[in-house]
Formats: sequence, C-alpha cells, structure tokens
Amino acid sequence: MGVSVGRNMVFLAIYLVNRNGEKPYEDFMWIVQGYTPRDFPEGFRGVVEPGFRVVIYGAYLQSILNGTDFVL
Repeated sequence: MGVSVGRNMVFLAIYLVNRNGEKPYEDFMWIVQGYTPRDFPEGFRGVVEPGFRVVIYGAYLQSILNGTDFVL
C-alpha cells in the first residue's frame, strides 16, 4: 500500500502496488482514526494485476480540508 501527494500538493492518492508476478486476491477492511472523508471506502476487495497499481482512494486535498465536517 502506498500514499502519494501530487507535486502541486493538490491531489492525494492511496493505492495498492503489485510488484510480484502473481495475481493476489485482496480482501481487507481498515480502521481509520480521526477524520474520515464521507466517500472514503471501507476496504478493498479484488485482484491487483502483476506490475500494476490500483488506486483505492483519490481526492483533492482542498475538498478534504474545506469539508464542513473537518475538525482539527
């Protein structure tokens, strides 16, 4: 799993990367502590093809930080 923020510091992406030659089936859920965007997925279920990455969640940081339910 990885997280990246675009060079312009605007876009956030959370993704899974398959660096192996196998096609693993992933089925998991996670617990998020703190602020969770309304459209954040509860987990991931599917196959990650060899040599590919699957974006699980992507969002513009401005929309997260300007959300009405965001509290520091």
